[in-house]
Amino acid sequence: MIFLYNFILLFSLPFVFFYLLKKGGAKERLGFILPGKQRGIWIHAVSVGEVKAAEPIIKLLRQNLPETPIFLSTVTSTGREVAKKSLEKWVDYLFYFPLDFPFSIIKVISSLKPRLIILMETELWPNLLYFSHHFSVPIILANGRLSPASFRNYSRFSFFLKPFLSYFSSLLVQTERDKKGFLKLGFPDHLLKVVGNTKFDHYSLPSPSGKDSLPTPSPPDAYPVICAGSTHPPEEKLILRIFQRVKAEYPAAKLILAPRHPERVKEVEKLIPDSLSYILRTEISSPEWSETILILNTVGELQNFYSLSDVAIMGGTFVPVGGHNPLEPLSHRVPVIFGPHVFNFAEIFSLIEGKGGIKVKNEKELERVLLSWLKKRMDLEKEGEKGYNLIAENRGASQRIWEEVSRRV
Repeated sequence: MIFLYNFILLFSLPFVFFYLLKKGGAKERLGFILPGKQRGIWIHAVSVGEVKAAEPIIKLLRQNLPETPIFLSTVTSTGREVAKKSLEKWVDYLFYFPLDFPFSIIKVISSLKPRLIILMETELWPNLLYFSHHFSVPIILANGRLSPASFRNYSRFSFFLKPFLSYFSSLLVQTERDKKGFLKLGFPDHLLKVVGNTKFDHYSLPSPSGKDSLPTPSPPDAYPVICAGSTHPPEEKLILRIFQRVKAEYPAAKLILAPRHPERVKEVEKLIPDSLSYILRTEISSPEWSETILILNTVGELQNFYSLSDVAIMGGTFVPVGGHNPLEPLSHRVPVIFGPHVFNFAEIFSLIEGKGGIKVKNEKELERVLLSWLKKRMDLEKEGEKGYNLIAENRGASQRIWEEVSRRV
């Protein structure tokens, strides 16, 4: 099957050239890396979410194996940027994940000579699995999850994937639902273990603040401060409409607006009504910002900016994107309102409903719930506390993953 897979890959070579031109990091993506050290643990985290999920695992590895090199790869530049900012001192080498061609995979494995490979969340690459097995490198899937979209996509190619699934040494998944999904794809039952979600472990307790280093809203008693995080089009239009209604009742209201993709900032700027002042995060040079709206046009800062807020609106849930991680605001005791599209984090959204989070169906309901919460500030704080306590109760997945890793290194 590996020969058929690689034969088909040959037809993608013309597209690979354009991919490398667009994405950058061509040498590393083709397998030309210079790690400096060998015989360590290679962790692969696709983008920002996976990097954050890997962070508590990496810190446990460093704590328990201080002399073992840790290598971290990402696919996206934003993931690499966040990894460099938050994990540079914890890892020995950071690089772009190689394309799944035989020559690039073999080159990276030969350069790293890893003792173990850990893939975060949902990464199934036939050549990586095949050659890891060929070179006797154990490979673990950690924090494994299957969104409905991932399940559909992998199901289409199950005839390709099935021969490689037994090459995993262990599959450590988040929930029973994820386990059932992996079983349906053909993964061996004896390799699957439910360990929970490391994203609960990402948030240290007591709650990380970050307030001390952030520019704060002025005046300091501004209320409410609403943070709309990781938004997608046309969610910004919806949120701005509702914010104007909030501002009619609360003239001192502020909005932190954080598009999921910072390259959309110019598009978002054009949506701001002339009646509302705004400033970009990168334009703030003083300890305070007095404008009505702050547009967050940086990567990796949203979690800390939640700490300035009274309530959060979760982006990607009012359009069929599937939502983003609601634990970030809850770790700051900030309650969350989210829409109907939550399939990317279905288990987490289900857990937080009534415990720091509330689900609404549409714009009208969002406005009603938001204004209702804002009128009862004490209740708002209680909801935030519930979410914060929920995180504390669900920690421990990283430790369980470490226990599995420790048997193999």
